Amino acid sequence: APTNLSGAEVDNEIHMTWTQSTDDTDPQSQILYEFYLNGVMHPDDNLFGSSGLVYCRGASGLTTVVAKAVDSSGNRSGPSNEIVVHCP
Repeated sequence: APTNLSGAEVDNEIHMTWTQSTDDTDPQSQILYEFYLNGVMHPDDNLFGSSGLVYCRGASGLTTVVAKAVDSSGNRSGPSNEIVVHCP
């Protein structure tokens, strides 16, 4: 699972960083990250690497965010640590 997830809400975006996951077959550059806001996956906000932004679509007020890593075989990790941000 990704670790050290942190982020801040800026306008209608959540700017985040995390420590990348490792996989037994895929290099880190091929691992995709899915983001869940209040338990709902946001499929348009899948990211690669160790930083990026997610839009607050469908979320308002205090919003819980977690990330999951997905390898090229479709295996999902457990959730990252949870952060809470304020979406407008």
